[in-house]
Amino acid sequence: MSLPDPSLREDLVPAWCRPVASRVERAFAADWLLKPLFYWVRRPQVVRPWVGLAYANPDTIADELVDILVTPARDRGAAQAFSYILQAMVNPKFGPRVSRILPDLEIPILLIWGKQDRMVPSSFAKIFAALNPRVQLVELDNVGHCPQDECPQQVNAIIEDWLLYPKGQLPG
Repeated sequence: MSLPDPSLREDLVPAWCRPVASRVERAFAADWLLKPLFYWVRRPQVVRPWVGLAYANPDTIADELVDILVTPARDRGAAQAFSYILQAMVNPKFGPRVSRILPDLEIPILLIWGKQDRMVPSSFAKIFAALNPRVQLVELDNVGHCPQDECPQQVNAIIEDWLLYPKGQLPG
């Protein structure tokens, strides 16, 4: 479901500016700043608009969904986990680039992407799919960043069909 590649942001910053950008990111990822931010961000009235960015259909953003998202944020240690995750993500060595690992995979790959994804733009879907002929891309209309939540029956049917066909290739 959507394939984030945090290393792509590095390509957006000119090489001469990367050391400065990296220092600024690290400064904003400091515990003393992130923990109070976390306590503010985890409130339902703040989470709801963010969920609106992830979901293409506003009707899918029910109180229950917001509750599901904010409840773990109240757990002990959640603020520290949030801090660790953001600190790791601003590290240039966070993870391998998709463009480096995807071409070498020798297994069938199903990539499901919502065409209205505003968090990881759908333009990346075709770029990533072109990196490996084993990738079968399924793009879904009127779906955002969370197809498994927005249209679970459709996603489940796609996955089930993909698993049933030889070599993971859906017909057509």
